[in-house]
Amino acid sequence: MSGIESQILALAMTALSSANAASQRKSAYAAQQTQAQQQIQRYQQEQAIRERERLEKLHRDQATQRARFGARGISSAGGSSSALLEGLQHDTLQDIADDRRRTGWGIDDVNLSLADARRRNLLEESQDRLRVLEGTLKTGLGAYNLLKKS
Repeated sequence: MSGIESQILALAMTALSSANAASQRKSAYAAQQTQAQQQIQRYQQEQAIRERERLEKLHRDQATQRARFGARGISSAGGSSSALLEGLQHDTLQDIADDRRRTGWGIDDVNLSLADARRRNLLEESQDRLRVLEGTLKTGLGAYNLLKKS
């Protein structure tokens, strides 16, 4: 095998290796996307369950308080009894809002991790292209030098 043929073979192997690496990166990124979507769905489902449980507890607590007020002959329609019921509702709604915010942060973390993975993939693709380009230039220069000598 002549010098030029070995350089062309080396270039072809570099290009093939680069293509295989790109394919593997695409597959890995697709798997990361799937995992991220599943994690986001889990976060959302868990948050929805917690919200439903909090609202159910609020309704039970309010019903319990109304029953206590009724047993004491106190109206739950006004005054301190109404303030107590409104306070329960306010606290529950505040807990739900805080939980939604925490869930949003978790989803943001997942999305940021996925974006970081995408940036790494793009950087590695650029590096692979530069390696192939470098190999092409070396092969071209090698061929030029061989032709120049003959």
